[in-house]
Amino acid sequence: MAAFFGPQIQNMKHFWLGISAVLCVGLAGALAQAQSPIKRAVPAAQKMLQKKVSSHAKEPVSRVLERKAWQARNEKLKQTVSPTAPDKLKSAVYNLSPVQMRAARLQYYRNMREYAALKKHIETRLFYQQYKNDKISAVELADVNFHLSRLEEKLAWSAMVFQDAPLSVARRQLIDLRAALDPFATPGNISLPKALRRSDRKFDKQEFYLYGQDGSSPLVREYSWLLPFVNRRRAREAADQLPHHLQVVVLNDSRAVLTSMTQWQKEGVWGKNLQVRVFQRQEDFWAFLRAGGQVDMLITDLIMPKGGGFFLASELRQQGYKMPILALSAFGESEKRGQKLFTLGFDGMLSTHAVDGALFGTSGYLTFVNALRNYYTWKKLKGWDR
Repeated sequence: MAAFFGPQIQNMKHFWLGISAVLCVGLAGALAQAQSPIKRAVPAAQKMLQKKVSSHAKEPVSRVLERKAWQARNEKLKQTVSPTAPDKLKSAVYNLSPVQMRAARLQYYRNMREYAALKKHIETRLFYQQYKNDKISAVELADVNFHLSRLEEKLAWSAMVFQDAPLSVARRQLIDLRAALDPFATPGNISLPKALRRSDRKFDKQEFYLYGQDGSSPLVREYSWLLPFVNRRRAREAADQLPHHLQVVVLNDSRAVLTSMTQWQKEGVWGKNLQVRVFQRQEDFWAFLRAGGQVDMLITDLIMPKGGGFFLASELRQQGYKMPILALSAFGESEKRGQKLFTLGFDGMLSTHAVDGALFGTSGYLTFVNALRNYYTWKKLKGWDR
């Protein structure tokens, strides 16, 4: 059987191999002919797909608004400011002597030169932040804001002496620069509903800036190394006049401030009647507060990341918190600024402007407790709710 069928099986194998070879050659030819239109169609399809994707991958709205705001701000700041010539500088005060007028002119030109230098520095930093992703740190931001505050006070003084258009432009541009550095650095359009504003107290500059009833400032200028025991005794005496076991929270992004506070607390400079807890981040403060932590008084910096004291005070009031809130800042003791802070829910402000922002020097602990004592003295005298 094998001998009979063997040759036939071999012939059939050769037959089918031949058929398979013919089919493969035919398919290969067909594919070769069909490949050329596919090659032409693929790039066209890819282009259409890319066009469709790019049409949907539009710039985010927030990014568009940020870019437009940046362009608008640049347009405002493009206006060059040149000081007025001495012979054209018009005085707004008519009873200055020639010597006083000469001194006022010299101060005017010094202020304008300082303005030009600070403006150039800030614009450079804003450029690198916007286009080089070189973020401005919280420490640098606080330092620049401090210099802005000092310059604002100087320009305000010059504006009281001279009626000068370039001076007015420079003052407006400082406001724009501050907002450009940090949108949260200025209160802007923040407001507290009238129903939440204080009805038990009217704004008074002396009370708000924590002066004593005799008009004395809470700031202590003498050095503690000269009178260490006297200053500490005075600090404990002031602390004893505060409410019993007062729990104060200090919120500040300056390590120097927090380190000083922590060290003074450890050294017991205020005795046992005043307890101070410090926070560097708002998130940690909110977590402590919502966990039921005791906060009898909050003292917050005005310039901080993620909102600053302006927003924080307003938010606390709208959420129903009634603790006194004091601002701690290098801003000057401006009546207009104080009134704005008062309407935002602040109850007072300890300004370090007079000592160049250096509250936490050798006698800072006495300045700090003096401010608290003055606040609670006024509260008791005037019958405030908080």
